[in-house]
Amino acid sequence: KQWYQRRVRGFRSIGSLGYGLAALIVGIFVKDYIIGKGDVILTPDYRPSFYFTIASSLVCVLAVLFIELEEGGEPLLPVPHKIPILKNKRLLSLLGTVFCLGMCHNMIQNFLLWYLEDIDGSHVCMGIVVLTEHLSEIPFFFFGEYAIKLFGHTRIIACACVVYAFRFLSYSIISKPWLIVPFEIGNGVTLALMWASAASY
Repeated sequence: KQWYQRRVRGFRSIGSLGYGLAALIVGIFVKDYIIGKGDVILTPDYRPSFYFTIASSLVCVLAVLFIELEEGGEPLLPVPHKIPILKNKRLLSLLGTVFCLGMCHNMIQNFLLWYLEDIDGSHVCMGIVVLTEHLSEIPFFFFGEYAIKLFGHTRIIACACVVYAFRFLSYSIISKPWLIVPFEIGNGVTLALMWASAASY
């Protein structure tokens, strides 16, 4: 079990690092590509990000071809045939809380960069914001288990709610895009630590 958890933490950390670095690299490239007519700048050209994603996907396809996967084996995580969700008030409460926190995460993922663009944030700034978000997850993937033992599942999930509220409050007040970067460190608590706590509850 511990070996499996270490593997999951390692893979997820590498994924977070790749996500953040890709955002920074694409942000640097996109800033130099503008769709315009004469001296009038119409809109940024986001095609480099699509090209980057296509190239990354092709590299992934080639890499997967060399991975030997076991077929027909037992699933790593057994799935119960019936879960009496409606009878378990604690589980319903947890699922409702996680659902709301998932909505919070979705709002940030879908609209934060849009908001940064509205307050004149550069594409490099956007890349730094995303990089900060995902770098902040890595320590919590490795040390989250100790935090859960120390503070408990309930306190950590409650803390994630408070951190989300603080992040959204900061977005509503801050008008300079670079000032948002430090607040994205909270993503380690609201995503990595919270989901680790909820999953192991």
